[in-house]
Amino acid sequence: MSMFGSDVPSGAHGDVLSATPTDDVSKANLVDEIKRRAKGSIMSKNYPEAVLLYTKAIDIYPDNAILHANRSMCKLSMKQAKNALEDAIKATELDRK
Repeated sequence: MSMFGSDVPSGAHGDVLSATPTDDVSKANLVDEIKRRAKGSIMSKNYPEAVLLYTKAIDIYPDNAILHANRSMCKLSMKQAKNALEDAIKATELDRK
């Protein structure tokens, strides 16, 4: 069940949240769109929405350190330090730089 109250996400980002790309090009395009939308959510300080978007992107690319780092920043902005730390640790495990 999604945070929108049904099995299929709805709302402004339902299209990307319910997308299930299968090939590499479709995955890359979807994650690019998700990152664009997440940036807009961050700019409007809608951190829960950004976390939801980054979570979808991480589902597609679980080994992408930047996605984990960005979600960590959003969680920290929401005063969720413990959850933010978990994402930050994962990001540094994936990329020590």
